[in-house]
Amino acid sequence: MKKGFTLVELLAVIVILAIVLAIAVPTITGIIANAKKNAFASDANMILKGVDYQLLQDSTYLDDSINKSKLITDLDISAMNYEEITLSYTADKKVYIYIKGKEKWDGLVACGTFNNILVGDGSQCEIPTEEEPTIVNPPELVKGLFPVIWDETINDWVQVSADDPDWYDYSPTKKQWANAVTYEYVDGVKTDNIIAYWVWIPRYAYKITKGWQCQDITCKYYGSGDLPGDAGVIEISFSEGTDDTNGGKIIINNTCNLNEDNGIEASECANDANGK
Repeated sequence: MKKGFTLVELLAVIVILAIVLAIAVPTITGIIANAKKNAFASDANMILKGVDYQLLQDSTYLDDSINKSKLITDLDISAMNYEEITLSYTADKKVYIYIKGKEKWDGLVACGTFNNILVGDGSQCEIPTEEEPTIVNPPELVKGLFPVIWDETINDWVQVSADDPDWYDYSPTKKQWANAVTYEYVDGVKTDNIIAYWVWIPRYAYKITKGWQCQDITCKYYGSGDLPGDAGVIEISFSEGTDDTNGGKIIINNTCNLNEDNGIEASECANDANGK
């Protein structure tokens, strides 16, 4: 008589197999998914390497809009697996890539800088916006002035060096002025007693585009869009060196040469001082 498996033994084997599958399938699926993400990240780094090569040949390569079609042509890559590819600069001038996959990369989005690529559904990506650089004449400290920054932890001014990156930041988002102080000297020795506070205001040009223009005792409102009782609008542009037309943002010649009906003669208007 041949010995076989009992029903209980078969059921036990089935239960063990089910447990093994329950453990193994998610693990294997996770390994495959991670391998897929890593491969997609490698693709993104490969494209960034190609872009770096293009930048070595032409430093202005990313000045224009670089779309998927141009990258495919320049880098000789296949468009089959990419729905969208965009490039931009981060604030520290690193190349940032955003890739939306399709076909074998369907459902995946890769983004980031070289060797710092994140892969997911796209919610992990935050495409940086490049801040327009602000060209401003740097502060010039004379003898007796010491740069300081405000320390909120001690609620007081703290002396720093002139090359401290936290001393000032004229960018549109920070708008942090360069502050300095003068200390009291007793018998030629500097004390900790501050006797004067200073702020460096860089050379700038301005234009009043809306508001009141007064001549002697007569004032008239000019501009459109606002009521005469509203505050005026002043546009400001920092100068580069002594060039007050830096970036072409403000044309200074005859800045108050207004409309003919405002009662102000062009000869009475102030012109720029340096002929630029």
